[in-house]
Amino acid sequence: MFDRKEKIETVLVLAGIAIFTGFVGCPIKTMTGIPCPACGMTRAWIHMLTGDLYGALTFHPLFFTAPWIVWLIIEESMGKLQKRKIHLQMCIIVMAYLLLWVIRIWLFPRGPVYVEYSKGWIEKAVQYFINLRGNICEN
Repeated sequence: MFDRKEKIETVLVLAGIAIFTGFVGCPIKTMTGIPCPACGMTRAWIHMLTGDLYGALTFHPLFFTAPWIVWLIIEESMGKLQKRKIHLQMCIIVMAYLLLWVIRIWLFPRGPVYVEYSKGWIEKAVQYFINLRGNICEN
C-alpha cells in the first residue's frame, strides 16, 4: 500500500497539521497533571518555526533533538547505522531529557512547564470518588 517514504511523509504532514491547529495536547499531563520529559516540545517547535529561538528554548531547551531522534529511528529501520551507535545516542538523549525534566520540575516549579495535579484526570477521579463516598456515608 505505502512504501516507507510515503509513510514518513504522511506522518510528518499529519504532525504538522496537528501542531498548527493546536489539536495535540500532552496525554500524560492530561491524565496525571505531571508534565512528561518532552512536555513543551510542540510549543517550542511552534516558536522555532515562527523564528522565535528564545521562545523555543524557553519551552524546551532540547527541542532541537527531535529531528535527530527521527533520523535515528529512520536509520535504524533501514539498517544503515550500527545498532550499538544508535542505542548509545538514544540513551544519551533519554538521559538528557530526564535530567532536564527533573531540573525543570524542581528548580522552576512555575516555569512554562509545571505540575498541576488538580487538573489531571486521575486527581479529578480520586476527588470524585472521595466526594461520592462522603455523600453515601452521610445518607
